Amino acid sequence: MLLFFDSFDHYTEGRLTDKWNTKFGLTVPFGGGPTVTAAAARVGQGLRLGQAAQCTKSLPDTQTFIFGFALKIESPLGDRRICYVRDEATIQLYLRISATGKIFVHNGSGTVLGISSRSLTVGKWNYIEFKATISHTVGSFELRINRTFQGSGTLLDTQLSTHQYINNFGFGETTNNGLYINVDDLYICDTTGTRNNNFLGIQAADAVFPRANGLYSEWNLFGAGSAFSAVNEHTSDADTSYRYRNDGLALADIFFFDPVRETPGGVAGVAYSVHARKLYGNNTSFTPYTRPGTFDGASGGTNYTGDRLYLETEYAYHQYLMEMNPAAGTWTAKAINATQFGVK
Repeated sequence: MLLFFDSFDHYTEGRLTDKWNTKFGLTVPFGGGPTVTAAAARVGQGLRLGQAAQCTKSLPDTQTFIFGFALKIESPLGDRRICYVRDEATIQLYLRISATGKIFVHNGSGTVLGISSRSLTVGKWNYIEFKATISHTVGSFELRINRTFQGSGTLLDTQLSTHQYINNFGFGETTNNGLYINVDDLYICDTTGTRNNNFLGIQAADAVFPRANGLYSEWNLFGAGSAFSAVNEHTSDADTSYRYRNDGLALADIFFFDPVRETPGGVAGVAYSVHARKLYGNNTSFTPYTRPGTFDGASGGTNYTGDRLYLETEYAYHQYLMEMNPAAGTWTAKAINATQFGVK
């Protein structure tokens, strides 16, 4: 089951902690211009880390997990940590790039558990995937680069904390070593459910934005000329323009979105990413609202309500994952492009 994914295309460094939980030392430009090129289908923005930069994301307690992301090493090639998984503040496992371009797998105490058979090249995009189980005695891992097996281990000690799980993912490290990495198109999943429960292969996360009002425009408007233009900034403008309700009525706003590109390999899932806050109230909330349509773009006949998401007084990106099209099974690009998405 998908736990999290990120395109890094819909916010700047200043909004990073609206979606991630912490950041440290991110002093390099994040959104001042694309840091991801079109090479290997990496487009838009990416996350550039160096100079002791880190960011972390909280996750549910998970014993067996899989993650994948695009990685590009900037010159010069050197020794640095790429990413890690933790139980609270305790690192269970981490990946490191060496001066020879090899990826090393370490447990939290620093013991090397495995080394990639392939060396990465400076300036080239590669897609890294890693699967592991946390345990003192039956821990395991498998590492892949561009879908190709690079190494594995079983019956290992992959547990440094008192718990057999992780609940935090992070990029970067604390050492100020002058080395930079670019990452993009991250996914994290576990082994539960019937979809997205193992390696997903090379992935691309596309961020798309409202392009037109949908069937319902029932919220109030502030700071813009139309409902969709109040919420389609590629980086949220917060209180400059927005849609709002303050009467407690169950009313909806839905939108048509920019088209997503065709996906021969299938669609792993769709994520709402709603940048929102409350003004007051103890239980202020909204629900994702989905109205699948026919493939000619006409409105469908059924609305689907997602899980209720609760707001705080500070802005945050509220992500709601849908692995399945509620009207027709698995998602396709064609079905996404015909669907209206919004809130209620």
